[in-house]
Amino acid sequence: MTGLTEKLRKELELACQQGICSGAALAVVGPHRQENDLTIYHGHLRQPPAPQVGPDSLFDLASLTKPFATTLACLALVTAGHFHLTSTLPELLPKQTIPPDKRGISLAQLLSHSAGLVAHRPFYQDLLPLAPEQRHQALLEM
Repeated sequence: MTGLTEKLRKELELACQQGICSGAALAVVGPHRQENDLTIYHGHLRQPPAPQVGPDSLFDLASLTKPFATTLACLALVTAGHFHLTSTLPELLPKQTIPPDKRGISLAQLLSHSAGLVAHRPFYQDLLPLAPEQRHQALLEM
């Protein structure tokens, strides 16, 4: 497994260098947990000087919600014929006002992170000063 181990180690290193992640852990464990099981750690939990990834590292699994829940639910709805991967935002959200520049975005683009949307917007900064009963509508308008 040495050749495979080195290839995987290089792939993790490359992912960190390219900014895909700051660190990663990979394990391939057989049914009997033997010495030849594969474990590779690379990078840091956050950007350095954060601790290096190791056997005691804890990872936030919230980012797995999309591939394991949202994508599977969407594909089940597509399979059932409720909509298509080519369905656009106005087709998916008919009761919502969709800005003109977002009307051509498809479900496939949303699921593949190719819709051109901003990765993160700190909505909370604009919502915190508002009264709690105003926040819902303000967030919808944002």
